[in-house]
Amino acid sequence: MVGYVKQYDPATQRLLSALSEAGGARAVRRLDATVLHPSEESQLLFARARVSRPASERLAPYLEADNEAIIEALGTVPERLRRLYSQVLLGDVRHELSVMRLLVGSPATVDHVSVWPDDVFPPSIEVSGRLPDPARGRYGLCWHHLPDYPVYRETIAVHHDHGSLELCFPTHYLLNAPTSLTVLSRTGTAERTVAYRDLAEAYERQLVAFHRFVTQDEPPLTGLDGALKDIVTAQRIIRRHAEQTGLPVGGECVE
Repeated sequence: MVGYVKQYDPATQRLLSALSEAGGARAVRRLDATVLHPSEESQLLFARARVSRPASERLAPYLEADNEAIIEALGTVPERLRRLYSQVLLGDVRHELSVMRLLVGSPATVDHVSVWPDDVFPPSIEVSGRLPDPARGRYGLCWHHLPDYPVYRETIAVHHDHGSLELCFPTHYLLNAPTSLTVLSRTGTAERTVAYRDLAEAYERQLVAFHRFVTQDEPPLTGLDGALKDIVTAQRIIRRHAEQTGLPVGGECVE
């Protein structure tokens, strides 16, 4: 079981149900995900938490294993590309990929990737392409690391044949802070907007699912197969970025 807490958010589950009623993936014309990500320290200011890091000697075995996995995935590549893959795509963007996969499936194509600015890390990254069948639309994903941005903000919007569905996630450090779901539809000649805000905690729902997985063998929303799909998507993003910028890349990425 992979810890993709946003999949267990009640707002995400409500969107999934509303999308099914609207015709499912086939009705989707466009999916957009945008993340505005302040620094971790900035997000924890309210808790007055002290930042601590494990001693380097304790981290060494894990870093060595990570290094071997990255070489297998990408070959020998520039350090910035390694970090983009491991820290940004697999560290953060995978959560947006997991919600996309839950709603409509993993991307069918990665057509364009932009990474900027060149002198900042973590940078901003923009990805676009075609959604998988039976969806007939496209997706756009933008992730921005903005250390001093006022608050964490993430939106995922799905535009379909009959209206729009939009999730707005708050920072995950605030427990029971509701994710909002806004549903836009039409009733006769009137535009109707309905907003949902559920206080059920996504982390608790995920723990309940983990308990059922262990004790009742109930499959999780994402197991090994789903995690592998997200890793493949991350590698395809790196490959497309390397192709567009002339950077060397190898390993699983080009197989």
